[in-house]
Amino acid sequence: MKFVRDSLLTFITYGVTFLLGVASSVLIARLLGPEGKGIFTLVFLLPALCTSLGSLGLGAANVYLLRRNEASVGTLMANSAGFAFLSSLAVSALFAAGWRWIGPTILPGVTPGMAALGLLSFPLALLAEYLLSLLVGSQRLIRYNAVSLASNALALAAPAIALVVLHAGVRGAVVAKVLATTVTVVILARVLLSTREAAEGSLRPHLGVLRRALSYGAREHLGNIAMFLSYRVDMFFVAAFAGAKAVGIYSIAVMMAEIFFHLPNAVSVVLFPRLAGRGRREGAREAARTARVVAAFVALGILVSIPLAAPAVRIAFSSAFAPAVPAFFLLLPGVFALSVSKILSRYFTGALGRPLLNARAQGVALAINLPLNVLLIPRYGIAGAAAASSAAYAAHAIVTLFLFRRYSGLPMHEALFLRSEDVMWLSGKARAAGLEQWGGSRA
Repeated sequence: MKFVRDSLLTFITYGVTFLLGVASSVLIARLLGPEGKGIFTLVFLLPALCTSLGSLGLGAANVYLLRRNEASVGTLMANSAGFAFLSSLAVSALFAAGWRWIGPTILPGVTPGMAALGLLSFPLALLAEYLLSLLVGSQRLIRYNAVSLASNALALAAPAIALVVLHAGVRGAVVAKVLATTVTVVILARVLLSTREAAEGSLRPHLGVLRRALSYGAREHLGNIAMFLSYRVDMFFVAAFAGAKAVGIYSIAVMMAEIFFHLPNAVSVVLFPRLAGRGRREGAREAARTARVVAAFVALGILVSIPLAAPAVRIAFSSAFAPAVPAFFLLLPGVFALSVSKILSRYFTGALGRPLLNARAQGVALAINLPLNVLLIPRYGIAGAAAASSAAYAAHAIVTLFLFRRYSGLPMHEALFLRSEDVMWLSGKARAAGLEQWGGSRA
């Protein structure tokens, strides 16, 4: 019951966040146009890249260590804050040293000052990621979702307010989003400090725990880097080959396609700590069943979206963004494939404690994505970027399925095809979750 309830609650949170994001994107796109929207997107791609490269998997390690009772919330909180600060110093030095050579190429239209403003959000976003992981690891999913919703609403609303009310332009929208991220970290810290686990533990860092966290996290991190680049490297290639305007249009296609990541992302957040406390065989069966159910819902959503995409883009963003629709269609096969592998990958990191298995699949996806972007974008523009990403996502799913079969002993079709008992199981869980008294659960 708790698994279905927490998954549903997390999915609803992601859905509301997405709707807020759409509203914010519509305002930014209409007020700034394709080129301004592209510049705004590029400014925050830089700190997103830095967060991916600099996190070293500490968020996943926090969840794993908490579920294995190998560290306290207070210790992990102190370690996370210290590591985020040190990472920000290193990234700032690299930014200052490398901007002259790579900045104008991968971030066309973005001034050094605006890029530096956006980069201020890096240590804040990194710390927010770590603190959220502590709520997940301590199984406080209601608080996790409440804080996620509040912080995302603030981060999405602030740039829109800066544009509509203050008429502040791109720079003002960037400043507003950085300030919103600062407030997010403050909220998260206060929520965590109010928990019983944090109150009972010490808030002092522990180098031994940090070493164990980095040992686990570094293995997870390799795959995270590859997956982030598979997700976002196409934006940099589009910027380099086609300019900021194309990035603005392509960002709409990506945003629409990533609607279908909300369900697998929400379920995987709840599934990861559960599998970390499961055995190998039991975890494999749970992961396979969850993947089947999630894939069925994602496939249904994709079918419904196809006839609605073109009118939705025209009404929400204007006809200037119409080229986003073919790119969206090209992304859909890969998005469906990745919805399966997002669930199964939690079996490797949770039940097996072997995050390097994810890195294999993600490395293959990146190795396919990079050359395809170089080959296809100059000729086909954003449609080429979408096709490259879709092929990479499909490759990730294929490798993940092979690895799952090898380490779980279950055939691949166990994770793909919905069964009649799955429908009965899901309906039973949903009825039980609806009857459960919510006030009696851990928040």
